[in-house]
Amino acid sequence: MSLKTILAIDTSETACSVALWNQQQCTELMEPTARKHSEVLLPMVEALLKAQQLKLSQVDCLAFACGPGAFTGLRLGAAAVQAFHFALGIPVIPVSTLLAQAYAGYRQLNIPLVLSTLDARMGEIYVAAYQFSSSVSVSGDTLSCCRYEVVLSEQVMSPVQLPLYWQPQHSWCAVGSGCIYSEAIQSVAQLATINKNLQGSAVKVLSCAIDLNLPMSDHSGAMLPVYLRNQVVG
Repeated sequence: MSLKTILAIDTSETACSVALWNQQQCTELMEPTARKHSEVLLPMVEALLKAQQLKLSQVDCLAFACGPGAFTGLRLGAAAVQAFHFALGIPVIPVSTLLAQAYAGYRQLNIPLVLSTLDARMGEIYVAAYQFSSSVSVSGDTLSCCRYEVVLSEQVMSPVQLPLYWQPQHSWCAVGSGCIYSEAIQSVAQLATINKNLQGSAVKVLSCAIDLNLPMSDHSGAMLPVYLRNQVVG
């Protein structure tokens, strides 16, 4: 990805974070306290840009965690991205919360098969599975560092239902807050490791967007939150 400046936002979980990729350098601000996203998001964006002596109009692209995740946080993040886009025409990269978390797990654990989970409450999990492979290819001025395949598409379900959908044949790692149901998940696959403490952040969104060369969009549909279910929780 040849873009010089990318602003990333993640409001999908407890922490609210923003990250800036500028001239090959990444900086991040994070507010770990839940339910303060609406108070801190815009001041954090302003502070991050000011520290880099940039204006929002100088940002080449916006990347944001589009979900699944906490409904209120997702709405806030999507609304901010929409406002920035429609005011300044900045293109947007929507990044799946589960994909960003899975890619972070792959980089951290060096296990290419990743089951990404989030606690969806009400005894359910958001879940998706991916297979990553390192690949460096240059096309014009674009460098792609990694490829991925979707093994299990994003879904919401009870952990005990997971074996009905998916029976992998190789060793996997499972990451994310949905791993609180580790016993049920462990019954699904030959899990090499479980990391329930790995959480999303704007830096993870940014890394995922850049390294996986995710596409930009000017379409309003790309700026909508992905809930996976209709019942609002959080």
